[in-house]
Amino acid sequence: MLGKHHLILSLFTAAILVVPYFLQYPELTLLVVIGIAIGSLVPDADSPDAAIFHEKVKGVKGELGQLINGLIAPLFPIFGYTTKYLVYKPAVYVFGRTLLKNYNIEERHRGFLHSFLGVGTATVLTGIYAFVVLYLLDLFSFVYFMAFVLSYTSGALLHLVEDSATVTGTQFNYPFSEFRVSGDLITKPDFARSSDIFASILVIIAGILFFLTILEYIPYSNWVITLFFVIFLILCWTIFLVFVAKVRIERGGIKT
Repeated sequence: MLGKHHLILSLFTAAILVVPYFLQYPELTLLVVIGIAIGSLVPDADSPDAAIFHEKVKGVKGELGQLINGLIAPLFPIFGYTTKYLVYKPAVYVFGRTLLKNYNIEERHRGFLHSFLGVGTATVLTGIYAFVVLYLLDLFSFVYFMAFVLSYTSGALLHLVEDSATVTGTQFNYPFSEFRVSGDLITKPDFARSSDIFASILVIIAGILFFLTILEYIPYSNWVITLFFVIFLILCWTIFLVFVAKVRIERGGIKT
């Protein structure tokens, strides 16, 4: 998928769940949103010109684009280059010569970083780097730190799910298995109508929830609301993946 689709789909999937808690936990809610946004683009640090390396996200227009590019996007290059040079390249090099030397692990797009192993490694190492920086700056808070790490991981996992809807697909268990999950969507602007529509639906729902929350029409303490939207999102994503993208499990790995 394009960078803008990864960002918007992941960001507003999370927003639908956390927006009702905005009035009670504004800083924590904002941190979760930022963590999801960063994580949603991190797996593409294995690609030369990915959105995670730029301070502005292409294709996100209007007030939404101004908000994202002004508030969150300036952080992307920091995490993009950190992931590429302090996580991705070292991990592939070390794993390829030690624990995974019997596997064909190499630097390529939709390889290591687009797997459970890659996301787990990126989460651990990024968490260590973030902890050290925050500790040295005397800014460390366990609650905020864990909120960011979990959000970051969730965003990265959503990225893998979103890529599984495309023709190339995702090899979740790379390099241990050649099975991949792929769909019918093509990663080009001219063929992105389905992703655009789904993203727009999530944006609209999150926007409505935000205004209802500001007007205090949604009781943030009601766990039933959260459960309802969890089920609702699972249903939406199932429809998108199964009936729109037509995802399927195939054998043969990802062709590069």
